[in-house]
Amino acid sequence: MGSVHTLSFYRSIGHSSDRNNSNAVARDAMNTKKAAIVLNMPESLNRFFCGLQWSAQFRAFLIILSFSFNPFAQAADQALLEKELTDKGLVWLEAEGQKFIGLWEEERSGSAVGALLILHAAGQTPDWPDTIHPLRSSVIQHGWATLSIELPLANSELDTPQHINARVQSALTFLEGKGQLNLAFVAFGESAEAAYTWVANAIENNPPADDATGPIVAGSFRALIIVSARAIVLKPTMTLPTLDVYFDEHYLDIKEVKERRTLARKYRLPFYHQVKLLSPYMTETGEENALVRRIRGFLNKYAKGVEVGK
Repeated sequence: MGSVHTLSFYRSIGHSSDRNNSNAVARDAMNTKKAAIVLNMPESLNRFFCGLQWSAQFRAFLIILSFSFNPFAQAADQALLEKELTDKGLVWLEAEGQKFIGLWEEERSGSAVGALLILHAAGQTPDWPDTIHPLRSSVIQHGWATLSIELPLANSELDTPQHINARVQSALTFLEGKGQLNLAFVAFGESAEAAYTWVANAIENNPPADDATGPIVAGSFRALIIVSARAIVLKPTMTLPTLDVYFDEHYLDIKEVKERRTLARKYRLPFYHQVKLLSPYMTETGEENALVRRIRGFLNKYAKGVEVGK
């Protein structure tokens, strides 16, 4: 495949509605500043990618990918991110003096029921195309606002539980400022451990009454959804409604999933649900895949709030 080189691809930031018009594309190429995305990639893929016409979604995804995986270019990329993504919900948050990306979307149904706080998996971005993007696109049509935040690069100096917790707290402060007090936590891959620990600690710090029988809350969280979770050890006190989704694609999907299932039975966790799904697929049309449908069903059952004043 050839040696690995730094690949720069330049794509005009025009309106996606013009993409089928060759004259419009040429005009954009001449008159519009180009978006520079720098990735390390085998040279043989260079010609392939340079020939693609990016959709608006994929252009945005590449820009976030560049920002997330190239920390040395982050300061220079901020203006590019703001130009391309401000109208797509880009917000800048801060934790321990470090700025990071959040993607915020208001619900669009007119009947608000709450908000999702979303954490991506290691090696992914806040709008990962086959999981987070379809979820964000769907739930906003059903009363759920979403805030998906950028997490530190794996094994970087910021990749610590303390800093990740600081980012979660920054996100919660942002959501509170938006009047969002009915929340569900959605976390993918390695970040699921941080989400689980957060809500488990919230419950331990404010335990339910001894005679409580129904679903409980953890701070503002009414449900936890973990997808392809790693390194989670269930606790008997963590009785928040939890949906544990796995795809059986990794050896840990067998080992760790079985361990969690065993502990859930041992602790008699009544609101813990584990489900196996086929791996989700990318969608650019807002079409729901099986993962999104399962998450929406769980939210409707356990976390749907009522808009104040209605």
